Amino acid sequence: MTQMKEQTLDTGDIVLNYAENDHQGSALMIIHGIMLCWQDMRGFIEPLSQTHHVFAPDLRGHGNSGHSRSGYPLASYVDDVVHLMNQRVREPAGIIGSSLAAIGMAAASPAMTSGVVLLDPPLVMRDARSMQSPTPTSMP
Repeated sequence: MTQMKEQTLDTGDIVLNYAENDHQGSALMIIHGIMLCWQDMRGFIEPLSQTHHVFAPDLRGHGNSGHSRSGYPLASYVDDVVHLMNQRVREPAGIIGSSLAAIGMAAASPAMTSGVVLLDPPLVMRDARSMQSPTPTSMP
């Protein structure tokens, strides 16, 4: 098993805690969900750390990351992860996340995103009819 080493990054707003291994493979960002921390993602981290350079942040207000006096809007989580990508990862990374921060990261920084895997995304369909297949027509 590849050892994960905890480090910190001052974003200018909070001190972000993250874990990183030293594997030379392609970069992979693993983002936990609300009320969790990076260690809760070990089930993904352990096997993927054998082939990837893994980064696993504690989102603000979670784990060992700093707390915010101004609240916890989604945009702040995204900004923190983008800051980590730009300052420490410095290459396009795959993102695995059970948080809207994973979606936000990919949208905010597509040049730094090589792919996204969403784990139990909290997306809500406002109109389920839009997901239905069209009625087949007769074939010529």
